[in-house]
Amino acid sequence: FAVTGSARAGKSSFINAVRGLSRNHLMAAPTGIIETTSTVGSYPDPCPNSRMIWYDVHGSGTPKVSDWKYFKDMGL
Repeated sequence: FAVTGSARAGKSSFINAVRGLSRNHLMAAPTGIIETTSTVGSYPDPCPNSRMIWYDVHGSGTPKVSDWKYFKDMGL
């Protein structure tokens, strides 16, 4: 699953929550109060026998990535 959306919307926090991990866990996606994700990160589901991979995608609506460019580039 790829999680996309606006910058600072909580995409990384959401990925950690559905994986049942606190933000301090070694396998957690990095989170912060400023935009933290700059490249696509992949995070395996911590449940045994799960083949699920979570993809954390950088946000839109920033000086570096405008909303229209983000959604066009992501094919949304």
